[in-house]
Amino acid sequence: TRRLRGYLDEHGIDLLQTFLYHANVLGSLAKKKTPDLIQVSGIRVADPSGWRQLLERWAKRRWNHTVCVSQDVATFASDRLGLAENQLSVIPNGINADHYSNIQSDRNTILGTPSEKRWLLTIGRLESQKGLDWLLALAPALLQQCPQYDLVLVGDGSQRSRLQQQARQAGIADRLHFLGWRADIPQILNASDMLLLPSRWEGMPNVLLEAMASSLPVVTRAVHGVQEILDTDGECQIVRDESPAAFVQRVTQLTADPHRRAAL
Repeated sequence: TRRLRGYLDEHGIDLLQTFLYHANVLGSLAKKKTPDLIQVSGIRVADPSGWRQLLERWAKRRWNHTVCVSQDVATFASDRLGLAENQLSVIPNGINADHYSNIQSDRNTILGTPSEKRWLLTIGRLESQKGLDWLLALAPALLQQCPQYDLVLVGDGSQRSRLQQQARQAGIADRLHFLGWRADIPQILNASDMLLLPSRWEGMPNVLLEAMASSLPVVTRAVHGVQEILDTDGECQIVRDESPAAFVQRVTQLTADPHRRAAL
């Protein structure tokens, strides 16, 4: 906090824009002795952690304004953090769709080994928020009902070893590909057939925007921001029933309906 406050004073900063929980709280602490500094905080996810909400409710008293990535997150900020409507603005996430068009890629090149299977893809940090453990728990039933598909996971994180062990114990390690952190996301999306989003909470997931720009259908849990992204197409892509069986059913319905997938 002292280093940040010193930097702000040294450079005569008038406005401090912070993103995510740690920066929002740190900015509020730095602003404590510089009341004329304007702080615009940024909330990008509807994190349910009680201790984080407690600290942000304390920090918000020094925020001049807050930017949220979706209306869902703005509602969360109002309900959970007590921010007034006139303290909130919504600026949705966006991507450059040109980065995902006219892409050509090959599954075998990406995997580094020959495979005739099609891909059900998920992209995200291998952390609890992203719900990969939940997805792998239902993966045996899903892959049994979709024998022509493999499950491809892109991303890295603290749960990687645990998830790999979960796959081995479930007997699906040969149908599950951990690609780790990758820079060639447009190519991987192009090589895939469907994106799965099993997250426990979100804000406005960029990966759904990337999937749409790549002409991929998605199946997602009903987390924050997805209805705003998918709009009317969400009715057949958002699983509102939290049961794993409902998620499996939605995926298998789409894998069995190539015309619907193409339309989406």
